[in-house]
Amino acid sequence: MKCIQCGRVVAEEKAVLCNDCFRTKHTCFKSFESHTLLICAPCGSYKYQKQWKLRKPKNEALQESVLNNCDFLIQPEAIELKITLADEHGKVQNGKAILRTETKIEQQTFVEEFELPVKIKYSICDQCAKLKTEYFEGILQLRGENKEMLEKAHEFVLNDASYANKKRVFITKIEEMKTGIDYYYTKQQYLPVIMKKLVKKFKAAGKTHAELFSRSRQTSKDLYRVNASVRLPL
Repeated sequence: MKCIQCGRVVAEEKAVLCNDCFRTKHTCFKSFESHTLLICAPCGSYKYQKQWKLRKPKNEALQESVLNNCDFLIQPEAIELKITLADEHGKVQNGKAILRTETKIEQQTFVEEFELPVKIKYSICDQCAKLKTEYFEGILQLRGENKEMLEKAHEFVLNDASYANKKRVFITKIEEMKTGIDYYYTKQQYLPVIMKKLVKKFKAAGKTHAELFSRSRQTSKDLYRVNASVRLPL
């Protein structure tokens, strides 16, 4: 069968147009919204739809943002995306994405290719910004008279911080006290979690309590910090 428009041989049965001629009359693609992907330089998290998301390889984050900003008239059966980036210029890095689609329309499968602009801007996420200001929402108060056990519990808290960081929870300050150590956490919701871990690991006694520290200017509601107290056994 030959294409009725250009005369080329058409491989598919029942097809009257070749892939190139078919593409001039049909397309799966509607539009692409140009955008800038924000990536946090210190931690690698990225901002999409006004929210910072956990760290991903740069290429994966770019692919997600490109595909989510594509609008299709017909959803392709297969999509292939290749991204190339130019050298960084300050905090900005430009590049391009080659989008290859395979779509079936009117019982004919055809391939299209589109070149889309991509742009990265290196910034700093909300959590990393808080780290620079020693922001905190709660304090873990670790107490104990047994110095050896206190040191082991301290090491446990520091090791747990690596896990907490993946949940975007950070310790912004560590302060040694006469009777123990205080850890300042950026998320108060994590205080009961680390407290329970310490209680289980060291058979300690733990309790949480809220502490009034401010009043909201917008709602006039009281704002509280949650502290967790852990007392190690002798």
